[in-house]
Amino acid sequence: MRQLRREQQRLSQKVRVEDDFGSLEVVAGVDVAYPQDEFAHAFGAYIALDARTGEAVEERTVSLSTRFPFIPTYFSYREVPFVQQLLKTVATPPSVILLDGQGILHPVRCGLASHAGVVCDMPTIGVAKSRLYGKCEDGFVVADGERRGVTVCSGSSTRTLLVYPGHRVTLQSSE
Repeated sequence: MRQLRREQQRLSQKVRVEDDFGSLEVVAGVDVAYPQDEFAHAFGAYIALDARTGEAVEERTVSLSTRFPFIPTYFSYREVPFVQQLLKTVATPPSVILLDGQGILHPVRCGLASHAGVVCDMPTIGVAKSRLYGKCEDGFVVADGERRGVTVCSGSSTRTLLVYPGHRVTLQSSE
């Protein structure tokens, strides 16, 4: 685990929390679904939407064997292979990708969205259902004295989502 933590620290040095996605034309989302057996095949799904109309412009799926167990703070090692495989198949690269996981709100600032953003060289945003680290204060998620995310109510639902910059996106644009 020490070697993986060192790799995360190295990757976190490459994370850029600045807007670097040009015009927002295509917004994509990636999520992975797991069967009961932790090391069976899992399924990754990608959907890209036209940012102006909200219409789906591309959908992809992939089935891969999971090779890494679920370990908090090392989640990206489980899911980044799905993101990489899905991105190899898309016709139009997205302006930004939303990922079901943390971004810079991570003990070494390298959650799934940050890790995937760096290795895939794509602007990314992490959208999570639970907080891994830090605390919520006045609509923000704060860790180590820094605002690293925002809390967002999802439509008519009472569920609150946590949104974090991943890579090449600012906190303000993540909202």
